Amino acid sequence: MGDYKRTSRICHFSQIRPILQIALQQEATEYNCGQIPADILICIETHSQRKPGGIFTRLKNKVIGLPAPGAVQHCTAVVTPGWLIWAFTHWDNDHEATAISVRLDEAEISDYNFNHLVEEHGLDILGFSSGATERSLKFLGLEPGPASEQFKQLLRQAAETARA
Repeated sequence: MGDYKRTSRICHFSQIRPILQIALQQEATEYNCGQIPADILICIETHSQRKPGGIFTRLKNKVIGLPAPGAVQHCTAVVTPGWLIWAFTHWDNDHEATAISVRLDEAEISDYNFNHLVEEHGLDILGFSSGATERSLKFLGLEPGPASEQFKQLLRQAAETARA
């Protein structure tokens, strides 16, 4: 069982939190990722809540800087013809958000690798984040289910098209 309870849904850009709308639009403008929301092929929203753990787990998590039990984060990811862009609120702070974008024509996108130490569900994204000089591995957490599968399928199709 993973450390987070996640719920994901396919939605329209207008249905997401305004702070995430702004972060996505700013990222798209700053890095020429296209017109948001006009270029969006699909939009998924995920809410993550940190599950409680035992006393040793809580102590370890505090030492290494993981969110406290019950902490909540909201994330929205969008796919455009050439980009994967996602924005997320900071844990338990709906007033701050960070956005990341990766070009689909050079990114390696795969299902989360269960060989990692933590059981999770979502996507591993290896590529140059906008503004980065080195490739890095990012994780996009998703709830297992039809919404996530629909998002992943369209993302993979868009990446194939971008590489062609």
